[in-house]
Amino acid sequence: MQRYVPVRLALWVCLVALCLGGCKRTYPEDEPFDFDFYPDGDSEQVVEPDGDGLIPGDGDGPDIGPVDQRPQTRDAAVEPFGPGEWNPPTPHLTPDGEMTIAPFETLNFHADASLPAEGDITDYYWHLVQSPALTLSTLDLSPNGVAAALTPDFAGQYTLRLNVRDEGGVGFAPARADIWVRPQTALYVELGWTTPGDDDEADDCTGCGADLDLHMVPLGGLWGGPLDCTWLSPQVDWSGEHDPQQACVLAREDFTGRGPEIAQVEDPSNLPAIAIGAQVLDDAGFGPSTARLVIWLDGEAVFTGESDPLDIGQFWTAATLRSDGTVLPVNRVSDGYPNN
Repeated sequence: MQRYVPVRLALWVCLVALCLGGCKRTYPEDEPFDFDFYPDGDSEQVVEPDGDGLIPGDGDGPDIGPVDQRPQTRDAAVEPFGPGEWNPPTPHLTPDGEMTIAPFETLNFHADASLPAEGDITDYYWHLVQSPALTLSTLDLSPNGVAAALTPDFAGQYTLRLNVRDEGGVGFAPARADIWVRPQTALYVELGWTTPGDDDEADDCTGCGADLDLHMVPLGGLWGGPLDCTWLSPQVDWSGEHDPQQACVLAREDFTGRGPEIAQVEDPSNLPAIAIGAQVLDDAGFGPSTARLVIWLDGEAVFTGESDPLDIGQFWTAATLRSDGTVLPVNRVSDGYPNN
């Protein structure tokens, strides 16, 4: 048996030499290449085609963009970011980095500075990967995909990524923009809601969704009374001095979907404590809704609360904003106004 050992050893040596010299891996159409790291240190997964014509994301926002499903081939011996036969395209987003805007302000983004490595840029992949919980804002793409616009509805953080494909493949490191949407008034109260029975909360027509109403009243005032800042009284003089800076203004009413309804006060520094709540005015036949309320002071969220499911007519007293700027959570549900 010993005489076969050199033969076997020689066969193994030849096989190893052959693989080291030219083994390649071919990625079929249903398995595009995947690298789990970026050269800039970003720990998130590379944006890849997933076979359904969309760029896969992390579930926090809509996926937008066409995908050209072509097999990818690269030398397995080449490090992802070292010298090799294949170079990735470089996406460029304008503007990029961190930026701050007000709610409902439109941001316009451009990708025309992106650089191909082989041939021309063939596809642009836009992905809103982070956004506030109840937002219905989406990216509005130009016909050629080179530009996108975002008009955020809810205050909070939005994160946008851009990747591109050229004739050689998809880029490794998506460009990124972090958008901080901060209210510009000192006191800004935001009401949103979700209705599980409504399978299309984004539709925009009267009666197409549950209608919840935001209420704000100084302690001692009556819900539904003359000091209640709501849709019946969209501007209320709480100071008694006809000072518009201290008036409560219902800046936005929504009666078709998730909100937001917005009430704001320019200068709340001399105001008494304020009770804040919400009522289901109409469920549009979709059943219970869950309300979510955020209180912003000087551009910072100081309170976030969520109700239990509310039926039509029920009132949720969410919190009390004290005169010193602190918030006392209440979280109490009643049938109709608590004071009636």
